[in-house]
Amino acid sequence: MREILFRGKRVDNGEWAYGYYAESHRSMNSKIKPHKAWIVESFASNGGWLTPMIRRAIYDETVGQYTGLVDKYGKQIFEGDILGAKHPKQMKAVPCLVKYGEYKDEDSLSDCRYLGFCLQALGKCCSILTPLSDGIEYEVIGNIHDNPELLEESL
Repeated sequence: MREILFRGKRVDNGEWAYGYYAESHRSMNSKIKPHKAWIVESFASNGGWLTPMIRRAIYDETVGQYTGLVDKYGKQIFEGDILGAKHPKQMKAVPCLVKYGEYKDEDSLSDCRYLGFCLQALGKCCSILTPLSDGIEYEVIGNIHDNPELLEESL
C-alpha cells in the first residue's frame, strides 16, 4: 500500500511543507488568517482524538500528491514534479511533467481513457508506470512551480 502524502508551498515563507492535506474556511487560531488549504505536519493525541499540532497554510495551486514512486536516487515523486526521463540508449533526458487526472495513454493500442498519475511530454501523455517497465530511468529535476522553464520545449 502506498503512503498518502501531500506537499504545498507555504504562504509564510514559500518553502515546501510535507504532510497531510486539509481544507478549512476558518482559522482555529485567532492569530492565523483564515486560509483554505493546509498541510498538517504532525498530530497530538488528546484523549483518543487526534489534534493537528503543526499546520502550514499553503497556496492551493501548489498542492501535489505523492505518487508512491521514487526516482533513481530514492527521491519521492510528487504531482507537479518535472522528471528527466532517460532510456539507457539515449544521450539526453526528456523533461516530463507528472500530472494527475484523466488521460489517454499514447503508448496504448486502445482508445481507453484512464484516471491516475501520468507523464506529459512532447504534447503526449502516458502512464507513469509505462516508462518504468520499458527500462527508462527517472530523475526529479525540478517542479512546475519553481522551474517551469524546464518544460518550455517539451510540452
